[in-house]
Amino acid sequence: MNSMTHRSTISGAIIGLSLLLLTYGPGGCAIRRAGEIQVIPKSSSGGVLNLSGDDIVAIMRQAGFTNEQILEHGTAVRDGLAQSGAVFMKIGKKTEAMFVIKGENIHISTLSRGYFVYNINSGWQNVQRGIQQ
Repeated sequence: MNSMTHRSTISGAIIGLSLLLLTYGPGGCAIRRAGEIQVIPKSSSGGVLNLSGDDIVAIMRQAGFTNEQILEHGTAVRDGLAQSGAVFMKIGKKTEAMFVIKGENIHISTLSRGYFVYNINSGWQNVQRGIQQ
C-alpha cells in the first residue's frame, strides 16, 4: 500500500468515526427520527414532580434521545411529568420511551435501551441495560 492510499484510508476512517460521534454522541445509539416524536402525558398514581432542566437532560439522554430531540421535546416532558406524572414518547405508532414518577423516582423504560430508575436526590438507582451516567 502506498503512502497516499494509506493516508486516504485513515482519513476516511477518522471522518466516518467523527460522523458517528456527531450523530449518536458519546452515549451510544440515539433514537433515530423515523417519524415525528409525540410527547403524550398520562395520569399516574405515583405522583408528580417538578424536575430541573438537568434532570430532564439526564433522563432523556439515558433513554437515548439526541441533544436536538431533548431541546425540542424536553419542555413537554418536564411539563407532562409535573402535571400528569407520566409521559409516553412515541415515534409513529411505537412507544419509544416511558417516563413514570413514583415518589422521588423517575422510572424510565425504553424500547431500545432498557429500564432505568433515576432518583431526583441521589441520581441513578438502577441501570439494567445501557450506560450509567
